[in-house]
Amino acid sequence: MTKCIVAGCSSSTTKGDKVHNVPSVRKKADRKTWLSNVNRLDLMCKPQKIVVCNKHFHRKCYQKNLRVEYMEGKIQYDLVPGSVPTIVQRGKMGPSRDVLGDVTNTVLHRTSPAHPVVSSAVPRKHAETQTEDQPVDSSTQCDPAGISIDHSYTCPKMYSPPRPKMSTPARPKMSSPARPKMSTQSRKLCELPQLDISSVHLLDSTDLEFELTSDESEMCVDDEKCDPTFEPATEEITSSSSGSSLSVEDLNESSFIVYGQCLNELLAGVRCIKCDKQCMITNTYMKGSSLTVYFQCSNFHDFQWSTQQSSGRFPHGNLQIAAAALFSGQNYSVLTQFAALLGLRFLHRTSYNAIQSSHLFRLVNDAWNSHQSELLETYKGKIVCLAGDGRCDSPGFSAKYGTYTVMDIQTNVILGFHVTQCTETSSSVHMEKHGLQKCLGHLQDNEITVDVLATDRHVQIRKYLTDKWPDINHQFDVWHLAKSVGKKLSKKSKQKGCERLSTWIKSVVNHLWWCCATCDGNGDVLVEKWLSIVHHVCNRHVFPGHHVTECCHGRLEPTVERKTKWLKMQSPEHQALTNVVTNKLLVKDIRQLTLFCHTGALESYHALLLKYMPKRIHYSLEGMIARTQLAALDHNHNVNRAQATVKTGSREKRFRTEFSKLSKSWIAKKMYEKKSYEYLEILMEKTLETEKLNCTRPNRRSLPPNISRNEKPRKEIIVQGRVSRFGK
Repeated sequence: MTKCIVAGCSSSTTKGDKVHNVPSVRKKADRKTWLSNVNRLDLMCKPQKIVVCNKHFHRKCYQKNLRVEYMEGKIQYDLVPGSVPTIVQRGKMGPSRDVLGDVTNTVLHRTSPAHPVVSSAVPRKHAETQTEDQPVDSSTQCDPAGISIDHSYTCPKMYSPPRPKMSTPARPKMSSPARPKMSTQSRKLCELPQLDISSVHLLDSTDLEFELTSDESEMCVDDEKCDPTFEPATEEITSSSSGSSLSVEDLNESSFIVYGQCLNELLAGVRCIKCDKQCMITNTYMKGSSLTVYFQCSNFHDFQWSTQQSSGRFPHGNLQIAAAALFSGQNYSVLTQFAALLGLRFLHRTSYNAIQSSHLFRLVNDAWNSHQSELLETYKGKIVCLAGDGRCDSPGFSAKYGTYTVMDIQTNVILGFHVTQCTETSSSVHMEKHGLQKCLGHLQDNEITVDVLATDRHVQIRKYLTDKWPDINHQFDVWHLAKSVGKKLSKKSKQKGCERLSTWIKSVVNHLWWCCATCDGNGDVLVEKWLSIVHHVCNRHVFPGHHVTECCHGRLEPTVERKTKWLKMQSPEHQALTNVVTNKLLVKDIRQLTLFCHTGALESYHALLLKYMPKRIHYSLEGMIARTQLAALDHNHNVNRAQATVKTGSREKRFRTEFSKLSKSWIAKKMYEKKSYEYLEILMEKTLETEKLNCTRPNRRSLPPNISRNEKPRKEIIVQGRVSRFGK
C-alpha cells in the first residue's frame, strides 16, 4: 500500500485512489518544488518511493482525453508535463483540513448545484478549488483579522439551510492584534480533559474513510463547569422574533443543531493547548450522531475533541436518541427518514437495536416492575372488579402476539398484562384465553381477590371462567353487546320490506343501555325491560309481564306520537326486529349485564397502544413487552385527569367540537389537562447510568425463534417452488 505523504490526507492505492510519484532524488529541483508545496521537505533525501494523490492538483494540471470521457473505458489521469501540486500553499505549517473534508456523496448528502461534493476516490474535475490567482471566499476562511495558515484544503461549499441572523458576540481580547490568538479559557474547551474516549475507535490515517454523509452535526455546548475561569462576552446576543435566549446554566441541559460549515469556521482557529501553535485537523471519526476531531500542531502535539461525552460503549447522544425513540413510541424507519430529510447524522440500525436490547429494555422492565409492585401492594388483600380484554399485534386472523390486559373498573388503573406468542398455544385463537389465565394467576399469587370480571362474549373465556373460576361473577361488556345488536339490526334493515327498521336502530341500542343501567342487578327485570321494546315500537305501551307491565316514559305528547314512524304489528320489519330481540342466545347473554359493566376505558387504552405498537409494524417479543410496559406506564400516570378549564375569567370547563361520522352531527367532547411525562424524564436520566453499570440483556422466555412449526428448507428449494399467477 502506498499512501499520500500530505499530512492529514487518507488517500492510498489500497482504496483505489489515483496517486502521482514525486520526482526522484536525482531531480533535485523538481523534487524540492513538490515537497515544498506540500510542506514535506523532511522527505527530501528519502530514497523510498513517495506519492501525492490527485486531490492536491488543480484540474488544469490534467490532460483532457475526450475519447475516454465520452466513451466507455477506464478514465486516465495524466498530468501535464511540469505540473506541481497547487491546491496547497507555501508556508511553515502543514495542511489545515476542514472537519467535513472531502466526504463521499451518499443519500444523506445535500449539495448545492454550484458546489458539488466530490468523492475522495476520484479527482476534482468538477469542483472549483482555491488557488493563488483566485479570489478568497470569506465564507470558507478563518476570521478576517485572520490567522495566517500555511496551506489549507479548500472544501467545496455544502448546502446549509438558512439560519436566522444574529448579532455577533464580542470577541475576547487577543494578545496580539496582528495575529490574534485564542484565550487560555477558550483553548481549554478544546482540551476537554473530562472526556473519556478510551472506547472510541481511533482510525489510522492510512485506512481512514470519512463516513460523514451530511453537512449537519449535532453538537453539545459546554457550560462553565468545563472551565471555571470562563467569562462570557459582555455583549448580549440579540434573539430573533421566534428564538429565545438561554442562560449559561441552561446550556448544559440543551442540545443544538450545528451545521457543518459553522463547525468548520469554529475549528479553523484552534491552537495547541501546549505550545500555542496553529493546529490542523488530522482525522475525524463518526459514530452515529457523535463526531470526534483529532488535531496536531507543527510541534506534533496531538489532542482531540468530541461533540459528545462517552463513558462506555456508546456516546451519550446515541444512547439518548435510542432512548427517546423508544420512550416516545417512535419507530426506527420513521426517524431515519426524518434524519435523512434534515441531513442529520443518525444511528445505524445495528447500534439502535444493540442499545435497546442491552440497556433500554432492561430499564423499562425495571421501571414497570417497580410501579406494578407498588400497585399490587396497595391492592393486597382487597376484592376488586376488573375489566379484561385482549389485543392482537396485527389485523385479521394471522396474529403472532396477543396482549391481554386487566384493569380495575373503579379506578381505571392497569394492574397487569401478559404478552403471548402464538407458539405458546395450539393456535392464535387461544392466545386470549392463555393471557387471561396468566393475569388471574399473577393476581392470585399477590393475594388479590377478583369478585367481578367484565369481558367480551369470548366463548373460550366463558367456558374457562365457568370451569376454573366459578366464584368470579362473569359479566359481559355492554358496549360490545350493544354493538352486536346494532350490526344485526342494520343487516336486517337492508332486506326487502324492512327499510323502516333503520329508523329504530339507534333507539333500540339506547334502550339496551337504559335497561342495563336501571335493572338494579336483577336479571329477570333486565330481560323483561329488554323484551318490552317489541311492543313499544308498535305504539303499545302496556303489555303483560311479571316485573314490567308498562313503559316508563309516561304519556307521549300528541305531536311526538303523530310524528313517530311506528311499526305495524306482524309486519316484515317488526318480525325482523322481534327475531333479533328475542334471540335465545342474546337473551341468555343479557342476563350477564346486570352490573352495567363496560370496558370503555380499556378500549381507550388499546387506542393508546397503537402509539407504541402500530399493528402494521412487527416487533420482537422483547420489543412487544417493553412497548406494552411503556403504554401501561403512560396510562397509569395520566389516568383520571381533570377536565381543563379556562385560565382566566369564570374558570369555565373546556370542550372541543367535532363532527361525528356515526351520528352525522356535531358533538362536544371534554378537553382534559395536559399529560405529565415526569416518569420518562427519570428514565432518560437513568439511561446514562445504565450505560455505566453495563447492564445485561433482560431474561426472556425460552420460545422458538420462528412461529413456523416446520423445519425451514434451504432457500434454493423455496425459490424453485415459487409460483406466480402472472407466470413471472
